[in-house]
Amino acid sequence: MTVCAAIETAVDDAVERAIASARLRATLPDQVVSVRAEDLGGWALLHTVPRSRPLLHQACPAAFDLLALDDPTPRETVEAYLDAAGRVPVACERLHIHRTTLYYRLEHLPESVRAALADGLQRSTLHLALKLLRLWEEEAVEASVVPLREEGLLRA
Repeated sequence: MTVCAAIETAVDDAVERAIASARLRATLPDQVVSVRAEDLGGWALLHTVPRSRPLLHQACPAAFDLLALDDPTPRETVEAYLDAAGRVPVACERLHIHRTTLYYRLEHLPESVRAALADGLQRSTLHLALKLLRLWEEEAVEASVVPLREEGLLRA
C-alpha cells in the first residue's frame, strides 16, 4: 500500500508540473520556449511567488519606478538590456535601436533604476521583478479572455 501511495504522489506531482508548464507557455508564449518543467527555471520559480505588490515593491522599488512612468519605453529598454545580460549589441538588436539611443535611454532612467543596474544583487532583483510583473500582467490579460478553471487546464 505504501508503494502505491508513493507512485500516486509522483504522478500527481508530475501532473501538477505539467499543468504549471502549460499555463506558463500559454501565458508567455514569447518568453517561455519549452513546456518541459525541467526547462522553465526562473519562470517556474516566479510562478510560485504569491501576488503581493507591496512585497514586490519592498523588494524592488526600481521596478515600480519604471511602472510609474507614462511611457513603457524605459521599462522595455531595461528589460531588454537585462535579458541581454548587459550586452549592448544584443539589446540594440532586440529593441531595433542604435547603441547611442540605448546609452541615452539608460542614462535618463530614474535614479533608483540606474542605482539598481549598477549593483549586482539589485540588478538581478530588478530583472526578476520585471519578469514577475510581466507574468502577472499576462496572467491578468489571459484570465479576462479565457477564465482559468479552478481544477486546472486538463480538467473540464
